[in-house]
Amino acid sequence: MEDSMHWAENEGQLWQGLEQLSLSGENLGESDDGGVSNECSGDDEYLHSDGDSDTLEGVKVVNGGDEIKMGINTTEDIKDEHTHDLLDPKHSGLLPGHRKMSESDIIEMNGMLQAGIGPAHIYGHFALQYGGYDKIGFQLKDIYNQIERQRRKQSSDAMAAMEYLRRLSCDDNVMFIEHTVDEEGRLQHLFWSDGISQKRYQVFSDVVAFDATYGKNKYLLPLVVFSGVNNHNRSTIFAAAIVANEIEDTYIWLLRQFARVMNDKEPSAAITDGDVAMRNAIKIVFPNARHRLCAWHLQRNATANVKNTQFTAEFERLMLGEYDVGQFRQRTTSRCESLHAELGKYVHSRHNLTDFLHHYHRCLNHMRYKELADEFASIHGDLVNVTNFPTLEKSASRVFTKRVCTLFRTVLNKAKDIAVTGYSEILVYHMFTMTKVVGSMKEWRVSFYPSSYHFKCSCLWMESRGLPCEHIVVVLVYLNIEDIPTTLILRRWTKGALENPHSLAQNGSHNGIGHSSMPNFEGIIRDPIRASTKGRGTPSSSFKSSRVKRRTHCSYCKLSGHNRVTCPKRA
Repeated sequence: MEDSMHWAENEGQLWQGLEQLSLSGENLGESDDGGVSNECSGDDEYLHSDGDSDTLEGVKVVNGGDEIKMGINTTEDIKDEHTHDLLDPKHSGLLPGHRKMSESDIIEMNGMLQAGIGPAHIYGHFALQYGGYDKIGFQLKDIYNQIERQRRKQSSDAMAAMEYLRRLSCDDNVMFIEHTVDEEGRLQHLFWSDGISQKRYQVFSDVVAFDATYGKNKYLLPLVVFSGVNNHNRSTIFAAAIVANEIEDTYIWLLRQFARVMNDKEPSAAITDGDVAMRNAIKIVFPNARHRLCAWHLQRNATANVKNTQFTAEFERLMLGEYDVGQFRQRTTSRCESLHAELGKYVHSRHNLTDFLHHYHRCLNHMRYKELADEFASIHGDLVNVTNFPTLEKSASRVFTKRVCTLFRTVLNKAKDIAVTGYSEILVYHMFTMTKVVGSMKEWRVSFYPSSYHFKCSCLWMESRGLPCEHIVVVLVYLNIEDIPTTLILRRWTKGALENPHSLAQNGSHNGIGHSSMPNFEGIIRDPIRASTKGRGTPSSSFKSSRVKRRTHCSYCKLSGHNRVTCPKRA
């Protein structure tokens, strides 16, 4: 249309001319009051209106002899009504431009994230705080976006994780940190142990269990935890590591770092799940330590690989010895799996390395708080005697911690069902023979050495558990001994087990920063590669072709080619 729109031929000249006109008032008339009139001074055409019509016409502007054609949009009618539906005010808060987290909201969100609270629960907390979801001012996805923006500010997840450990070492001058990188500069193995863990090992180093657990970080790197048992019969952590693989060289490196931080003190026994790489590494690094397999893993493997319930029942009976099934499961399962289950409450496969280390230490701090609560319960308050041997029970409560004393009560309760059936003196020791009053006729023999006040039972409970067995208790009652002899008290179970332990801080032999290459590294440590899941993997095609298909055998006629259901003889 002719009167619809005219475009300026030279846009640059147009705006330059308009600017000069606005400054000098050239070609524009001035009114009596000094203002600019809308009448033209000459024959120049100008923007005008015909009064009654809403049509605006623009023609040209002359500036210094240069004619500039200016295009003006014209319309026949102007309507002040919207041509689209208006947004309801209740939806205005959902517009992207209106959604924003304030600084205080971000600080509060980060605090709850550090406490292990997930974004969905954080959003629910804000709704409760503001009086409704519609009054928060942002959505759940804005929380996720803010978390992601904060993560992107980190140049490297591995570098941030090392920086986190470095900050911890500022408050712990004996913290030990060591790591390795591969050829591409990616983080490969990371080992750490703080000062409290090192002091715990100096007291409870008789048995060390270490096992790998999986799915605790987004890289799927296995987590290896070195743990033991404290004087409250709870698991305590000595060191931890994340590794890129589980080959023999990796475990050798781990054990050497563990020996290095613990002043080359070998454990009396090392308990594993039977992994071949672990077993070989223990023989190399800790040749004098007794390698023991976890009884729970043995039972699980027997059940999974031997499809014979009678065999597994007999195997369990022989393995347990005098332990009842409930007691065995409590002892072994709690040691092998409960620590992993406890860690699973704090860390999971969505955590990066920095978040993993933060939540791992949250779990470690909570475990140590439980130790503090157990220590308080052992010191303050006395246990009420509930057994038939109050003097021995009272003596145990004065020496052992509360949780260990509770375990010793079960021994005292069993002692009431055992009676001495024989007694003899053999040179330097006395021999007591006993059996259960009702039930099994099995006999046990307890040797008592009066000169040294030592007791030794054929059940070897004292040697394996560090507590007197019910057979020794029967002998103590028989000899009218009211206090538990010191030869039957293992210091690791007592209330004062951690008093004046060997302090690493005094000799300064191990400083985590001095042994770790972290403060002196050059360049950037790249993030590790996502590890492969545990398992033998998918067999190759050549392996599949070389396998011989196993023929089906009938359990009824013992012939091959059919099974029990299709057996012709059975039909």
